[in-house]
Amino acid sequence: MERGVRRDLINGGLALCQAWYRGVPVQAGKRALWYHVVQPILSRHDLSLEANTGFGARMRLRPPDTIQTYIYFFGVWEPSISAYLSEALAPGDIMIDVGANVGYDTLLAARRVGPHGTVYAIEASPSVHALLRENLALNETDNVVPLHAAVAATAGSAAVFLHDR
Repeated sequence: MERGVRRDLINGGLALCQAWYRGVPVQAGKRALWYHVVQPILSRHDLSLEANTGFGARMRLRPPDTIQTYIYFFGVWEPSISAYLSEALAPGDIMIDVGANVGYDTLLAARRVGPHGTVYAIEASPSVHALLRENLALNETDNVVPLHAAVAATAGSAAVFLHDR
């Protein structure tokens, strides 16, 4: 099968699974689908997917990374943290997101603090920081300052372990 057609079929199948996870309230069959269909597909293919979060941001994501996979399928990452940020942040606030990853919390915070607030998004991994910047551009955020850096209690050098995707 031609590579482009195969990728389209995989993306379409994953989109159907995403709709089922997000829209069908019953749990029956979801675990089996996850372990027997979704995870094998994600582990075998280098994919770039786009999804909408529960708070309305658009994100480009690259499974099989756990955080990015959950955002794609469920539209949320760490629901209790998302609820806290939604309640705690107000227009004009400043937030520092250390370990911003691909920008889920950063984008949520940017919406909450509004145009008069600022979010500083700090991410050490070069490839993840690039995807963070891509997601910021996708959402036309201009109240976020992305910083490619690591954060520690003291100045110095540290080993950073990066995965291959």
